[in-house]
Amino acid sequence: MSKLLFYYLVVAISVVINIILAWVTAKFILSKHNAWTRKKRLTSLLVVGTGILLWAAIGRLGWSIQTFGGNSAREWLNIILFWSFSHIGTFLILTHIFISYLKK
Repeated sequence: MSKLLFYYLVVAISVVINIILAWVTAKFILSKHNAWTRKKRLTSLLVVGTGILLWAAIGRLGWSIQTFGGNSAREWLNIILFWSFSHIGTFLILTHIFISYLKK
């Protein structure tokens, strides 16, 4: 049970870090590159971020590479790709949201 709680704590901390980084990035983009925030460019953040999140979620299925111990190189690569794509996609979507919010 404590291992499960530890993983939920790690995920919670990573989500908070992702939110903070997206907020800081949105403020930086608005302060330095206001012309960058045109509607088409903002929409591209949302579309690319959503696509990457879907890629991570669908790619995580990986039933064909699972072993009993869960320690094969393919499984570790699957986990690393899932976490990376999840964070990148979430970061892009949050950056879009924060830029839209801060522009008003």
